[in-house]
Amino acid sequence: MFKFYKKGLIGLALLIIGLNLFINLADAKQARQRIFKMVFLPDIHFSTENKKDDWVLYNESFVIFQDVITDLNKIKDLDFIVLGGDLLENKNKNLESMPLFLDSLQMLKPPYNVILGDRDVDLEKKMSKYDFTREFKRHGLKDKTYWQTEPVKDFLLVGLDTSVANSKYGEINFQQLLWLNNVLDDNKDKFIIILMHHPAIKIHYKTKFHPDKSFILANAIQFRALIANYPQVKMVVSGHHHANYAEKRGNILYMNMPSIVTYPNEYKILTINSKSNSIGVETRKIKFRQFVKKAKNDLINSEYASKYNPRNPKKILDFQRGGKLSNKKRYYLYK
Repeated sequence: MFKFYKKGLIGLALLIIGLNLFINLADAKQARQRIFKMVFLPDIHFSTENKKDDWVLYNESFVIFQDVITDLNKIKDLDFIVLGGDLLENKNKNLESMPLFLDSLQMLKPPYNVILGDRDVDLEKKMSKYDFTREFKRHGLKDKTYWQTEPVKDFLLVGLDTSVANSKYGEINFQQLLWLNNVLDDNKDKFIIILMHHPAIKIHYKTKFHPDKSFILANAIQFRALIANYPQVKMVVSGHHHANYAEKRGNILYMNMPSIVTYPNEYKILTINSKSNSIGVETRKIKFRQFVKKAKNDLINSEYASKYNPRNPKKILDFQRGGKLSNKKRYYLYK
């Protein structure tokens, strides 16, 4: 009787241990699902065309992109990549560099989607933006030029098309705004990140300088008013400006990402934790020191720098690097 009782207690103890282990594994899995790691890579300006460098390393873009792909493939637990517009320099307006760009992308292992930039849709009269998007039907641009995807449970990415054919200006058309409103209305329980090429806020650092209205979304006020109604929108990520910038407005963190082909020649890895409502940031610079040095000198001597500060063009370097808020390693968001 005692032996049977003892065996029963041992069996019950083992059962409890097993149940606890199962629960802990389930909790661990759930915890992992709250972590989402992504890279937003805008303004690659990939080019096989002969073009004089200005503040962009066009002629080095192929080598830089190949090396960044190698680095991206080595990032542990990278869930998703968004190629953030101006993928091609497209100097000749006929997508001449597209074949080699697509071949380069064959080496990219993590899943990725594509959004459009102004350079990608600056095309000959006989062409349209669909000549670009048809190459990326498996990467978001299937039926529309904008998309939504949920790479990890409860993390929703919304990729918008801010491009205007044959123009450097950016705008989100009315049809797309309606679609966006419906997407946000249908996903109130998700952690939502909106990705777009043109920034929806003015990029500034210790200056009121803004060289051209094309550097900001034309209907930015309308867009910001729309997303302000949806607290699940945590972050808006953009490119186009080639500058490193971050700013909190209301409950939303706006981040503008630098370019790998313009000084400071960086990209960022975002690790998003919905449980702690925080975003970890790791900044990586391209490996080629001489390219970075060249990009720095080209930027200082560019027309863009002289417009920024005619008396001291070197000040453009601080503008591109951004201030303390733009270089934080962790951001905490509002719940």
